[in-house]
Amino acid sequence: MRYFLYSIITVLLLSNSVALAHPAKEIILKYDNDTKLLSIRIAHDSKDFNKHFIEKVWVSVNKKETVVQGFSSQDDLEKLELQYKIFNLKIGDVISADTKCNIFGKKAASLTIE
Repeated sequence: MRYFLYSIITVLLLSNSVALAHPAKEIILKYDNDTKLLSIRIAHDSKDFNKHFIEKVWVSVNKKETVVQGFSSQDDLEKLELQYKIFNLKIGDVISADTKCNIFGKKAASLTIE
């Protein structure tokens, strides 16, 4: 009986924390050809950015992993903003950013160089 009760409580607690977690709402990628700077804005709301945050970001160029960065918190309750220098891009190259929430959810976005 105790095992059953503990199991029910555990399931309820886990489902509640997952219900409060979510992937990034939006990922905006911008690339400046002059400065070779990739700017990434990841919209991810959190009531406590030390407990619920974007845990990892992967940046790829033409499906080849270029940057992997992990985080242990966000510095903002609404977003995470990043910048990376990426050289030697040509017209038609595709930059992709994949994100992972530390509790639940993944989101990706891409940008084609023009």
